[in-house]
Formats: sequence, C-alpha cells, structure tokens
Amino acid sequence: MDIISAGNDTRKLGIFISSLFIVAPEIDKQPNIAKAAAQTRDNGIIKCHVISHPKPTTQWSKDGQVLTVDGSKYEEGYNKEGDFKHKFSLTVKAVGESDYGSYGCTATNSKGSDSHNIILGGTSKYNNKPFIGYVTYLSIL
Repeated sequence: MDIISAGNDTRKLGIFISSLFIVAPEIDKQPNIAKAAAQTRDNGIIKCHVISHPKPTTQWSKDGQVLTVDGSKYEEGYNKEGDFKHKFSLTVKAVGESDYGSYGCTATNSKGSDSHNIILGGTSKYNNKPFIGYVTYLSIL
C-alpha cells in the first residue's frame, strides 16, 4: 500500500477524489434569492447559486427568451466556493421599465440540468424628508 506524502502528491489525490464525483446541478431556490430589485437606471443583479460538479454552464433568459450575455446590456459574474458550490450572477445594466420581469437561470453539466426563475422588480425611492408631526400626551404614554 502506498502512502501519499504531503506536497504535490496530496494535491493530486484531492483532484483524483473530486473527479470521481459528478453531481447534477441543483439550483438554490430559497426565497431570499428568488427575487431581485433595482431602480430604473441602476444596475440590477440576479443571483443563481448552484451545487454541481463539474462546473455547470449557464444560460440566462428573460420571459422565456434566451439572452445574449456579452457584457453590453447583460454581464455574467462567477464565484466558486469549494469544489461544488458555484455562484453565478447576471447584471442587468441601466435597468429600464422593460427590464422588469421573470429571468430564468438554467445550469447544465454532463449529469443533468436544473432551472429556476428569478423576478426582477422595481424599488421605491427612499423618502429622506423629515417627518414633522405633533406629539401629544397620549402618543407618548
């Protein structure tokens, strides 16, 4: 029996073990990332978190129509956490009224695919005017 020593051999063992596991994509569908919001003219960010190995490819759509993600209107971001967690994001640049709606994220690898819809909606503007009102004896009891 061979014992693998520290150094490059340990890294090779980790690569070998992770290559044994092929996991079909599963998109995180928790409510906190199923919605996104942006004001008009701001950038909107839509998140798609996937558990998968190997890294899946993604396809984005809006209201059922496949999007061209080339960096002009739409830009994809990516961050990897460990061997299996992949965090994709779609930035919608300079959001206009026609950009609000349902965005689809489809993640695919050799084992399968998964899809999820995320709603991009508007936000109300913050009202920074101070409240001026009357304080009465009864309102402070």
